[in-house]
Amino acid sequence: MNKLFARTRIRKTAGKQQSKNQGQGIVEYVLILALVGVAVVAIVNVMEPAIADVFSRIVNKNVVAPPALAGYTPPPTNTATATIDPNATSTFTPTPSLTPTQTETPLYTYTPTNTSQPTATNTATATVAPGFAACEYQETGGTVVIEAEHFASQNLGSGSASSSLWVTTTNFPGYSGSAAMYSSPNNGVNTGLSTNGPRMNYLVRIDTAASYYIYVRGRPETPDQGNNDSFHAGIDGTAVTLSGTGFTGYGSNANNFHWRRWSAPVSLTAGQHNLNIWMREDGMVVDRVILSTNSSLLSNGSTSTGPAESNAPAGCSGAPPPPPTSTTAPTATATATATPASATCAPTGSLLVRINFQRAGDPIPAGYEKDDGSAYGNRGNGFSYGWNVSNTGNARDRNNSLSPDQRYDTLNHMQQNGTFTWEIGVPNGTYEACLVAGDPSYTNSVHRINVEGTLAVDFTPTSNDRWGEGFATANVNDGRLTISNASGSSNNKIDFITIYTVSVDPATATSTPGAGPVEIIIDNKDAGVTINGSWKAETKLNNYYGSDYIHDNKKNKGSLSVTFTPQIPEAGSYQVYMWWPADKGNANNTPVDIVHANGTATVTVNQQQNGGQWVLLGTYNFNAGGAGHVTIRNGGTSNKKKVMADAVRFYKP
Repeated sequence: MNKLFARTRIRKTAGKQQSKNQGQGIVEYVLILALVGVAVVAIVNVMEPAIADVFSRIVNKNVVAPPALAGYTPPPTNTATATIDPNATSTFTPTPSLTPTQTETPLYTYTPTNTSQPTATNTATATVAPGFAACEYQETGGTVVIEAEHFASQNLGSGSASSSLWVTTTNFPGYSGSAAMYSSPNNGVNTGLSTNGPRMNYLVRIDTAASYYIYVRGRPETPDQGNNDSFHAGIDGTAVTLSGTGFTGYGSNANNFHWRRWSAPVSLTAGQHNLNIWMREDGMVVDRVILSTNSSLLSNGSTSTGPAESNAPAGCSGAPPPPPTSTTAPTATATATATPASATCAPTGSLLVRINFQRAGDPIPAGYEKDDGSAYGNRGNGFSYGWNVSNTGNARDRNNSLSPDQRYDTLNHMQQNGTFTWEIGVPNGTYEACLVAGDPSYTNSVHRINVEGTLAVDFTPTSNDRWGEGFATANVNDGRLTISNASGSSNNKIDFITIYTVSVDPATATSTPGAGPVEIIIDNKDAGVTINGSWKAETKLNNYYGSDYIHDNKKNKGSLSVTFTPQIPEAGSYQVYMWWPADKGNANNTPVDIVHANGTATVTVNQQQNGGQWVLLGTYNFNAGGAGHVTIRNGGTSNKKKVMADAVRFYKP
């Protein structure tokens, strides 16, 4: 070794001869590396236990201190690296230096987590309750029965019916199941001979291929307007009722749910079909639907609920319908919470008049007279009514989408900037009144309203229940029916009122002269009516007055007549009106004789038109007592046309 180090020193001082001895130097350098390697192996053998312990702790991610070995000085490996030849540096880039990078591989174990996310999503989807559209009602024995609220889906309306929607309702007594379906809002929309109305769809499974009749249990919202009692029906998107006035006739028993059958059957093959119900007139209420091969399963007009609902897959029968996929659905929900005019009122009398409280220029709901807040006076429509003082400044039209229709959207304040009382002139007698109070925009009221001193409305609104209805029977002995604020009321508002005559006897009706208007209404069943010949009583047509109407049955032309004789309480000038249900089968030249103080006037009436309302025949002078009268005759009318006799009205402002 001494010789080796001596040779090394000689090599360092003999630089000039290095180029000559280059080959010898390389050999010597290799020998030196070999010796160093031998030394390293010897050291590793000595230190093997300590090194193994250190690497074990590193693998277990424990922080360890360098081993303290007796007599061991760490080799100057790192310092040598800095001075080593670049070609030799590559020998210090072995795979051990990649080991830390390889330990990052477990980071990619997040990949299974990511792949599990779709699985979680699928699981959530599977737990969502199936839509009602999956339900299918099973025909058995040639009949399938479905509650109307169990529709599978709903199509929105278009055109004039774009804002219409079928909504669930429990506001009409006598419905079957959990609810009925109401075509809302009732704004007088009529889609005519089209399928523009919103459509309810019912899935049915037909096993018996045959001809099936469509039965529907329903009713109109209001009994006297004749414009909310029809719809269209069909199969698989094709309506079969696009003729005349559609699937109608519900006005014949307007206060009750009842069945009607479409006259023509539809041929159905075995398999799944879609039974469809379209709105034709808004305000129609549908309770149940049936397909049956039996043409006499239920009679027209039957108020029974009919057979039990047919079977459907588990989870469908009795389930509520899904919310409609329309932004108008909230409006429809609000509509369902409103109280229609016929919901709690159960009048027994004959309709006298409907009044809507509104501003002068607002649209007037069909079948209503308007009150614009004017002081009491002759309104020029056959009635005198109004407020104790002018109340026009407190009339409102909210134009709020929560309102079911125009009647609920308009109102007049009874306690705004004063206290107001409303009256209508009527003959003395007994009356029934249905009132609706509320406001679509505000709930800051306590509605308490009297009819002739009797509390009719007692209602405090909430955000979910904005309208309240009331009903009262009252006796009038001063010629005016009075609506006033009851004790405990606050910010009273009145929307509309319907008044019925209960027991005004034409033979004994009296009025205090100068106290107000005089009105005498004589229905065909009242005292004071004289029937000459054989007349037929019916209720088939809509819009008749009272409980029925009579007609000559197209027989005995020229020999039949009906005379209406009032007891006039005071002499004066009276307007004379007639009421009849319109129909194309009526006579268009009915002769009517008005016997008055100055003689007899004969008026020819076209009873094919202007039905369901008071039609003015003229103004005549009458003496007090029963000398005057009105006679309806069938002379000169066609043998193919009917002459109607329903009601007559005498009115003195």
